[in-house]
Amino acid sequence: MLLLILVRWDLEAQLIFFAILFIGAVSAIFFIAYFSSLLMQKKEDAILEKRDERESLLLTILFEENSEKDDLLVGFKEFNIDVKGNGLRKGKRKMLRQIMIDEILKMKKNLSGAGLEDLYKLYEELRLYKDSYKKLTNNHFQLMVMGIRELSEMNHKVYYRSIYRCTNHVQEDVRIEAQLAIVRLFGVKGLRFLSRVTYTISEWQQMTLLYLLTNMKNERPVDIERWLDSKNDSVVIFSLRLADKYNCFELLEKIGHCLYHPNETVKIQAVLCLKNIYNENTELELLAYYQVVSKRVQIAVLEVLKSLATQDSVFFLYKYLVSCELEIRFSIVRILNGLCEGIDIIRAVEKEPEIKESVIQMLEQINNEKLQYN
Repeated sequence: MLLLILVRWDLEAQLIFFAILFIGAVSAIFFIAYFSSLLMQKKEDAILEKRDERESLLLTILFEENSEKDDLLVGFKEFNIDVKGNGLRKGKRKMLRQIMIDEILKMKKNLSGAGLEDLYKLYEELRLYKDSYKKLTNNHFQLMVMGIRELSEMNHKVYYRSIYRCTNHVQEDVRIEAQLAIVRLFGVKGLRFLSRVTYTISEWQQMTLLYLLTNMKNERPVDIERWLDSKNDSVVIFSLRLADKYNCFELLEKIGHCLYHPNETVKIQAVLCLKNIYNENTELELLAYYQVVSKRVQIAVLEVLKSLATQDSVFFLYKYLVSCELEIRFSIVRILNGLCEGIDIIRAVEKEPEIKESVIQMLEQINNEKLQYN
């Protein structure tokens, strides 16, 4: 019917109609967007108000003397154990309890000692660990990560088996969070997941785990030797880093075996271990090893020789000074500069004008660096 009417109208009338229709549609979209934003802002303001209330509640419970916890919690229905009788919809109760968990985690960053223990105790008394555990057992990976993090941050060990099972989870984020959590909860003993993990432990994850261990008791992991035989190359690399961190001189022979591992990155990490874990034969063994490995591994060997090299290395280093690539030559010059006079290094390449020029420039750069940092 509308189509017939439009056909009978002239062009001007049709244009006016469509203009009005367009303006009406734009106005409707504007008002819908405006009122939607008002509703969203109102909801955000309400959530912010709830957060402020929970923060004030936490501060009162933890820091005000003579405050009765049960009396303070009366007005907060989400903490009523009788769920059916608390007058809250399930969704709202869940949201309010999550707000409390968030505020507790935020406050934890600024607490230590007795205050921190009181916060842990409150998390237990309010049974918030049940909310965290529900996330852990959820099928959504993001919720699983949240649950694992909350339980470990609040030092709740009851569900550690469920967390431990996640240390080899197929989803990377879940796996990473579980590995961090189990170390957060049990320190070096938590590293036992290295015996079962089949996925690669990333470089970032290894550094994060080492950082966590730095802030814990200086207790050695007991299974490093066994982990060095792992079929997972990333576990071997991390175990070498652990051996280095804890100065495991008793593993020197085992570290030596890793120098001939099929994985080049394992070789490099084994070489770097020898900077701190070595004996009287290490220097000469590295000189021999240098001749049979790739450029990447050679650079690692030279890095270690910066601290280990003695006069026993001088002849060898002069030999390779002429024939090596520019990057390696610079490393060799840096080592020789700590063992010999600069003029002697220049004389060693006297018959190679181009090499001599580059060596002079390298020595100047090294000396300028010394002046800059001294």
